[in-house]
Amino acid sequence: MARKTIEVSVMVDWGNAFLRDSEDDMTGMRQGVAAMVERALFETHNYAGFSYLQTEWEDGALREGYDDTRRIYFIKRR
Repeated sequence: MARKTIEVSVMVDWGNAFLRDSEDDMTGMRQGVAAMVERALFETHNYAGFSYLQTEWEDGALREGYDDTRRIYFIKRR
C-alpha cells in the first residue's frame, strides 16, 4: 500500500473548523479532536499555542461557564 500524507496545516485547519462549528452536544468529540491536533503539532514541532474562540469571551475575560473545547490552534508558519 502506498504511503499517503497530508500537510499538518491542513489537518489543523480541519480540526479548528470542527472545534468551531460542531454541535454543542459534541464535547467529547471536540476533546478528541483537540488532543489529536495538539499531538500532531507537538510531534512536528509546529505548536504555536491556542486561544479560546471569541464566543467564550465576555468583557475581556472568559465568560462564566465557558466551553473549554471551543478553541483554535495556531501553527508555526515557515
